[in-house]
Amino acid sequence: MAKTADCIAWLEFFVKSVGDHQPEKGCIHLPSCFSRSDIYKKMLEENTVLNQPTVSLSHFYNISEKHFSHVIIPKVIQLLFLILSYLIRGGHFIVCFFIFNLIN
Repeated sequence: MAKTADCIAWLEFFVKSVGDHQPEKGCIHLPSCFSRSDIYKKMLEENTVLNQPTVSLSHFYNISEKHFSHVIIPKVIQLLFLILSYLIRGGHFIVCFFIFNLIN
């Protein structure tokens, strides 16, 4: 039980540290360079250095799904379209046109 609580606390800190809150969508985006297994490995490394026990990878995934379903790791293409929509709203049409032509 202590390992589960420690995992939840670690994930809360991690998400607050690197997450990008999306208030209009009610979720938090983590950088696309991460995967869930990368995050687990980071937690495992830190716990190993501190000589702390760590939940298994499967339990980590269960915790992630149960307590952090609002945390999303967007695919790179989704992130690109978010950037494009932001640029369009800002009136940066030439930049959007250039980026769009690069990906097509």
